[in-house]
Parts: sequence; structure tokens; C-alpha cells
Amino acid sequence: MDKDIVRARFAKAVRSYDENAHVQRRIAERLVSLIGEYGFAPGRPVSESPVASRVLEIGCGTGMLTRMFLRNFRPEKMWLNDLCPEVAPALADILADGQTEFIPGDAESVAFPESLDLIMSSSAIQWLTDLPAFLDRCSSAIKDGGILAFSSFGPSNMGEIAALEGVSMPYKTLSELKGRVSENFDIIHAEESSSVLAFASPAEVLRHMKLTGVTGLRKETWTRSRLESFTLRYMEMFSDDDGTVRLTYHPVYVIARKTKL
Repeated sequence: MDKDIVRARFAKAVRSYDENAHVQRRIAERLVSLIGEYGFAPGRPVSESPVASRVLEIGCGTGMLTRMFLRNFRPEKMWLNDLCPEVAPALADILADGQTEFIPGDAESVAFPESLDLIMSSSAIQWLTDLPAFLDRCSSAIKDGGILAFSSFGPSNMGEIAALEGVSMPYKTLSELKGRVSENFDIIHAEESSSVLAFASPAEVLRHMKLTGVTGLRKETWTRSRLESFTLRYMEMFSDDDGTVRLTYHPVYVIARKTKL
């Protein structure tokens, strides 16, 4: 995985992401709900819910999850990290209060704040190259009793593209994620689901992927003949009776607590 490509693709999609990331929005909503249900009660002041006082978000993007979280929780200090420094203008309203700080850079190498009560991440950790090392870093940064809450994607994610193009992210199964997380944390809750989007044409599928920045695996050129071949094969294999074509998302969720060894 070339993170320079990943960064460039997401940087180009900053302005179009929120309008087109429909599944990612539902995933973020579900993650916030799970944090409230299994992490700590939403809407409480910090004095009554101290576990919410110091929060780090990994892969904040345009602030979709951030804003949902802040509508439900009241952290004393929050840090937002993203690989793309280009997202900073989209976070201006969140950063204006001075209690929220943006940390641009690769989450696998940037310094994390210490004594965190919560690290959360939505639709981002699948881009990491060394998940065990990242989880070790999270464990070191989270205080005893703190929460790690994230969503990612499972092996069926965008399976249509993988079947046609022979390229896919190295997605982990929910069982694999639980196994790795449990080396550092106690699993409180884990679940997975499936969400299928319908598009008017295979070209619209590609446009959707471009506008949400999820095409960052490799540099490639779409010639006219390649696009025609892709379109025909997509229609043959993944079209429905109403003439639309489908694209499958496979979100997975993990909520875990750090316990004192």
C-alpha cells in the first residue's frame, strides 16, 4: 500500500466526501451509538463521565464522526488525527473552540497524547500497514479503564471490484480483529453487517469511489477499452432486475476496554 497515493486520493475528495459517503455516515452513526451503549453514557458533563475527558480520533477526515461524537459527549480535550493535512479547513469550526487540536500525519508514526480515555476511529484503520504495532501504541496511550472503539471493513467489502479487477485491501475478518485487539484489551462488543448501494451504471460506481477517496491502492489509467470491458463485466455479474448495479460494503465494529494487567 502506497500511503502517498492514499493521501492524494483522499485530499482530492475532501470537498466531495460528505455528500457522497452515505455508508460511511451510517457507520459513524452506529459507532457513536455503540460508544454510548458500551463505553460511557452520552450527554453527561465531564464531572459525571470522566472516561470521556481526553479523546483521540484516528482518521478524522472531514469531521463526520467528530461532529456526531461532540453532539453526544463533552470531552475536556480532543485531538483529531488524519493522514491528510488538507482536511484542516474542513475542521475549522471544530477547532475554533481551542479545546480540539489537529494532529496531521500517519497514525502509525505520529506521537499520541498520553493518558487518553478514548481512542476512536471510523472507516480508517484498514489503511494501516502494521495493525498489531498500532494497537500496541493505542494500549500505551490509553489509561486503564479507557476505551478503544473503531469501525473498519471486512473481506466482503467492495467484493464486486475485487472480483473484476483482482485487487483488494487486506481486510481482516471480525474474528481476526478481535483476536488482535484482545492481545491488548478486553473485547466489550463486536459486530458486523452488510450494506449494499445501488447505482445507475458501473461508471457511477467508479465516480462514487473517486468522490469518497477510496481508490488509493495503486496508480492506474482507465483507457476507453478498459472502461468498456469493466462496464460489460460489471453489468453481467452484478446487475439487478431494475437495471441498477450494486456495490457492497462490509462494516465491522469493535469496542474494547483496557484493563490493568
